[in-house]
Amino acid sequence: MTPEQRAARRDSLSLVRATTVANLLATIAGREDQPAGQVFKNVQLMKDMPAKRFLIAMDSTFARALSRDCTSCHVPTDYADDSRPGKVRARIMIAMMNAINTEHLTKMPAGRGGNTPMINCMTCHRGNGNPGNAILP
Repeated sequence: MTPEQRAARRDSLSLVRATTVANLLATIAGREDQPAGQVFKNVQLMKDMPAKRFLIAMDSTFARALSRDCTSCHVPTDYADDSRPGKVRARIMIAMMNAINTEHLTKMPAGRGGNTPMINCMTCHRGNGNPGNAILP
C-alpha cells in the first residue's frame, strides 16, 4: 500500500471504531465508572479498569496500534465469544507486554522525566498487524 492508501485505511478504520465505541458506551450508560470485569462478560485482563477507559484502551491502544477494527478480535454480536484467534493472540500479547513492563523494564534506569521506560503495542506494531512488516521511522 502507498502511504496515501494506508492513511485512508487508517481514517476509515478510526471512524468504524469510533462508532462502535460510541454504541458500546451508550449500552453501558450509567456504568462507565464500574470495573470492566463487572460491566462486560469474559474480561480476563484489565478487569479493574473502569469500563469507559477499557473501551477507550481497546480503541486507542490496541486497535489503533495494529490498524484493525473490533471484528479482528471480536464477534460483533457477542464480544465475550473467544472463537476468534485474534482475541486469544491479543491476550497473549498483552500478557507479554505486561511482563516486559513489570519484570524487565523496571530494572532499567529512569528515562526522561524520571519515569520507568515502558512499551505498548505501538512499540513493535507501529500501525501494522504484523510487526515484522511495520514501517519504521
